[in-house]
Amino acid sequence: MIDRRTIEQLAWAVAAGAWFAGISMVLGDFTLDPPALVASGAIVAVVFGAGLLRLRREREREQRDHLLELRGLHDRVIEAFSLAIDARDLRAAGRARRVRAYARQLARLVAEQAPELVPADDPAGEPWAEMLAATAILQDVGLLCLPDHLVHRAATLEGAERERLEEHAALGAGMISRLGFPEQVARIVRHHHERWDGRGFPDGLAREAIPLGARILALANSLDAAHRQLGPENVGPERLVAWIANRAGTELDPRLAELYCRNAAEIERSVDAADRISTGTADESADLLAEDLHRARHESLVLHELSARLGASLEVGDLIRLVDHHLLGLMPAHTLALYVAEPGGETLHPLGSSGTLAGLLDRRTFAVGEGVTGWVHERGRPVINADARIDLGRSVERADPPIRAAAVFPVEDPLGRIGVIAFYSAQEHPFTDEHRRIVEQVTPQLAAAMRNALLYKASREHSMTDALTGLPNNRALHQQLERELSRARRTGEPLTVVVLDLDRFKPVNDTWGHQAGDHVLREIARRLQSGFRNCDHISRYAGDEFVALLPATRPADAEAVVRRVQRLLDEQPVTLPDGTTRIAVGISAGLATCPADGRTAEDLLRAADRRMYEDKATRRDGGHAPAPAVPGTAVRRETGPDA
Repeated sequence: MIDRRTIEQLAWAVAAGAWFAGISMVLGDFTLDPPALVASGAIVAVVFGAGLLRLRREREREQRDHLLELRGLHDRVIEAFSLAIDARDLRAAGRARRVRAYARQLARLVAEQAPELVPADDPAGEPWAEMLAATAILQDVGLLCLPDHLVHRAATLEGAERERLEEHAALGAGMISRLGFPEQVARIVRHHHERWDGRGFPDGLAREAIPLGARILALANSLDAAHRQLGPENVGPERLVAWIANRAGTELDPRLAELYCRNAAEIERSVDAADRISTGTADESADLLAEDLHRARHESLVLHELSARLGASLEVGDLIRLVDHHLLGLMPAHTLALYVAEPGGETLHPLGSSGTLAGLLDRRTFAVGEGVTGWVHERGRPVINADARIDLGRSVERADPPIRAAAVFPVEDPLGRIGVIAFYSAQEHPFTDEHRRIVEQVTPQLAAAMRNALLYKASREHSMTDALTGLPNNRALHQQLERELSRARRTGEPLTVVVLDLDRFKPVNDTWGHQAGDHVLREIARRLQSGFRNCDHISRYAGDEFVALLPATRPADAEAVVRRVQRLLDEQPVTLPDGTTRIAVGISAGLATCPADGRTAEDLLRAADRRMYEDKATRRDGGHAPAPAVPGTAVRRETGPDA
């Protein structure tokens, strides 16, 4: 279609041709008759006009190409916003694309089947549907103004942090307005988190006070949430209809919800088709950009969360689980170990490990300078892609999968070097400088956490350990007994509790002094540890009393173990530090089993203590209670009152 300006230019071309003909007639030699001159003027006008039209078309084509280029740039800017917003939530990959498709389909449906819902100043139609689809991409642009950790923990935030997160709707509307988008877009962005019942944010609008576009986006977002929460295997029109119906009248506009439910099958087909087309034709550079954004965002969030939790971690086991859960996922490895230097600094001991080689790593120690691990601690420089066999021998080849490469990093902070962290991989040469950078970011916090864990472990061991014998004390006994009772109730297996009391121990203190008595107690504790099984728990209960816990052990089997220990103590007197005095000290024992003798710690200890005194009386009356020996003489056995 020729516009007014072009018509004016053609008129001027005709006038120019006529002028040319008139001038030719006046100034010429009149060899041409007037009709010929008129014809020549017309030709000039046509040629001149054609040139003008050609120039005009070229200018229009250039303008059209420029507009298309600007539109493409506009689309790419919106797409970049979409990628940046989508990358804030690692669990919502593809969310923007799906919500955009829903918004477009719902807007078209409203225009076709419910035009009465559309306000007069908010005309429906294809341009409006495309505008709403673009707004769907930009709806959460305000999240770019918030810290990553708030966005990552959005579902669990409360109080002031929740209020801060909810500011993103108003922030996004402000950004949209400053970027020059239509005011209608800014209003939709501001109110897309409002609820039909007025319990949304930021302004608590309700019902029709919420812009129609925002109500449509709320429905599209709810459908996207259904996809993510129900999972691909459970998403279908019927489940989605039930999902939306349950939220109609509270979160969602009931008329829009009913409109979707009537057309759910058709809408889902259209959205699936749009998603396939979008995914199938996605620009490769955009895919790579999205992948880079997600990877960078994931790394940032993981390291932030790990650093925060390391500061609150005191238990060694919790520390290992934190490092395994957070850091191992960023590394091309499936096994890790933490080693700490002993106080003297000559040996590295395992603090903990996880993965397929955990059992081996928990037993492996290194001298400082030995192997890759010892070398890294000594020099303070990391080593990546080392041969794992250097430190772990041929056992790595028998692992499933076999271990091929190791990456070992020093762990240090301003207080100094505390140990190393080692990663093991089944791949060959999997570690890069990027992995080195990741680990080095977190090692100062890891070093501080390791120091705290070691201090806490030492303090707990001190508070839970008997200072004289090194056995767990009364407090530790009760904690362990509760754990074993809980396990026994859960598994149905028996638990046997044994109370042990030394025979005639008081005369030892009275005759040879308390230092000799302490020596006897330490030696008896050592013999009890070696006499019972590795799975049994031996504690010093009080004074010369001890308690043994025998998990998953029937009374008859427990009695056999106890009688063996009694014979061991009866037959092997304790030699005092002078090397000549030997003291024969026996031990009386009483057993109680859960559930036969009780289900609580108090019941079991009471029953076992009663039977211990019965055993003591039997041993005394039967002549089995040993008497203390006289210094420098052989051991003598005699009956007598028990102390």
